[in-house]
Amino acid sequence: MGEPRGNREPGEGVDRLAGDTDHCGTLSERERAAPVGDEEQLPVLYHRWMVELLGGAFRREARSSCANCPMIGSIHPLHPVGGVRFSAESKCCTYLPQLPNFIVGLAASAEDDDLARKGAVSVLARIARGVGVTPLGLDKTPVYSALYESVKLQSFGRVGALRCPHYVEDAGACGVWRHRNAVCATWFCKHQSGGDGAKQWAEVRDLLKVLERDLAIWAAIELGINGRRLSDAIDLAREPQADALTRELTAWDSASLWGPWADRKCEFFVRASTLVSGLDVSAALARSGPESRARVAAIRDRFGRRSGCSSNPSRVRVAAGYRCLPGHAGKAWLAGYSPYDWLEVPAALWDAMQRLVADDRASTEGGVPTDEIAKPLLDILLQWGVVTPVAQGVPVESGPVRDGE
Repeated sequence: MGEPRGNREPGEGVDRLAGDTDHCGTLSERERAAPVGDEEQLPVLYHRWMVELLGGAFRREARSSCANCPMIGSIHPLHPVGGVRFSAESKCCTYLPQLPNFIVGLAASAEDDDLARKGAVSVLARIARGVGVTPLGLDKTPVYSALYESVKLQSFGRVGALRCPHYVEDAGACGVWRHRNAVCATWFCKHQSGGDGAKQWAEVRDLLKVLERDLAIWAAIELGINGRRLSDAIDLAREPQADALTRELTAWDSASLWGPWADRKCEFFVRASTLVSGLDVSAALARSGPESRARVAAIRDRFGRRSGCSSNPSRVRVAAGYRCLPGHAGKAWLAGYSPYDWLEVPAALWDAMQRLVADDRASTEGGVPTDEIAKPLLDILLQWGVVTPVAQGVPVESGPVRDGE
């Protein structure tokens, strides 16, 4: 989820940050005071780490704006009438984030502005409630998880009962935005480069999730949570849902996990945030395991390649789940990789798409030769997952799906 920073061109990758060398040590005053709408894409700590790692910051996903959400209201230039929409009372914040201990400390002590202070109050309320609170951080509560898993596909962004406790209703914004977790920091309803952008952010998310897991364990050990207490805290996150539900419904007391910190949980989380925010990315990776280094290699490989669509398949098929909706003035909307990310296309492109569908269905060789499709059109259709490459000898089911089916 992000804030507006101006228009960007599709397919753009990493921006150089000229002259910005202050990226080591704890969160600086400049980082704490950075305007949310002007500088930050990732949370302040993760932003610093990724700049150190890649030598630059990520291009803004300008089509995905929390301040001007394209997924709410009846009309928006980036979303079709008839497409899936979110509730204005929740937007995409129908998700309860797991917060590692060091992020809990940063968010609970934030005083940057009124929004951050309200976010801090919401974090303290989760700690006080005690459910899912361990030395590793704040976990999703079992009751919430059961509800979310049962309805998420049908109700994401649309059910108030699932709204995140850190959502500040009067601001229509996230109270912990500067210190949100890996999942929230890398999820966007729309991407500048379609499915390519979604893959990029998924790789960043996976790296940050590994760092959250490993650094939370490291910080807990540094603060004296070890042996049986640490093992039990790790096991709790993996226990069967039925056991987890029993713990929540019977108000199980987690004091045994905390040792001398049992009555000082907030202090513990702040101490964890001091430890981790003092690390540069090299130190953070050194305290993590080999999986984080594999994730780093994948991210560097992606950003080392030329931006834009690099696939040049000889044949393509219309994707099984592509969606189409009518637009205005003879235009149409297409979606492929995501039910939230739509492209408005001119009538000529829509007509070409219909011919492609017909040719695909009539083909006996599997798909349509790409030399029959203009390269700019092919790149767009591939990026948005409207067409997919045909693996030789592997038939792929195709056909349009009307949104809502």
